[in-house]
Amino acid sequence: MEIIIHKHLPFWFWIVKMKWPSIPLDRVIVAWGSDCYTNSFISPDKVIHESVHHKQQHYSKIYGIYWWIKYLLLKDFRFSQEVEAYRKEYQWVNSQKFSRQIKFEALMEMSKHLSSEFYGNMVKQEVALNIIKNVL
Repeated sequence: MEIIIHKHLPFWFWIVKMKWPSIPLDRVIVAWGSDCYTNSFISPDKVIHESVHHKQQHYSKIYGIYWWIKYLLLKDFRFSQEVEAYRKEYQWVNSQKFSRQIKFEALMEMSKHLSSEFYGNMVKQEVALNIIKNVL
């Protein structure tokens, strides 16, 4: 399935912004159906991450609405969806010919994000790191 990247955020993004007012608009990537929306460049690792969300939404904007409602309202659901996406992102990073340092820094950034307030502060960063690496 071809993913279309739009250089703007979706018309309904104000709902997300109401839930997380401090979200930086220049770093947001939104998957909806088979489309990506962002105000910035999407790196290959983030394309992998977002492709998981497209698959979770069955590449359908109709199902994507249901997915987004659950994502916004249920932090356990949001966390589970992100764990799957971060694991795929980490697997991709790990499969590349990057230095150990670059791979480690990428993993640290992912674990920092997964353990953040955006996902409900559900785990500490060390636990998020192990979850992403699929150690637990």
